[in-house]
Amino acid sequence: MANPDSAQKGFRFVRRIGGTGAAPLVPRTLDSNVGCSTGDLIKISSDGVSDPVATADTATGLLLAGVAAHGVTASSGVQKEVLCYPCDPDNVFAVQKQSGTAGDVGATFPIARDSNGYFEVPTATATDDLVLVIGKYDEEGYTNAWGADVDVLVKFTEADGAVIV
Repeated sequence: MANPDSAQKGFRFVRRIGGTGAAPLVPRTLDSNVGCSTGDLIKISSDGVSDPVATADTATGLLLAGVAAHGVTASSGVQKEVLCYPCDPDNVFAVQKQSGTAGDVGATFPIARDSNGYFEVPTATATDDLVLVIGKYDEEGYTNAWGADVDVLVKFTEADGAVIV
């Protein structure tokens, strides 16, 4: 059976490495008129407030604030708060990859948005790699096979100039 495309949306917190307990949720203030979806990667903008990472953003100088734990609806002229899982190197997230092989484990990749606007990991590596693939997402009762639309386990990296805050 083939993997479903975007069965899970965006990044999902899975666990912390080393049994260090649950990841703390960190509040981030979104820019005025900005909303986000659960699983969106959130950055700190040059004006000090937060926005979802855009496809046009490059890793160099990107300040990674976290992964949205819930969605927030934009409201005209209002700054809203979103709780985020930090992009801490001990936090492991699951996210869909366009295609994948066992050889992806240990490789870094950029991020992109699919046609529905959800974050995913593209097929090829690039110069703006933000995530390190550490395995295939497997849990009891969840069907997931290497190939198209595989869900992989990732950690965020500062490899190409992004900064985890």
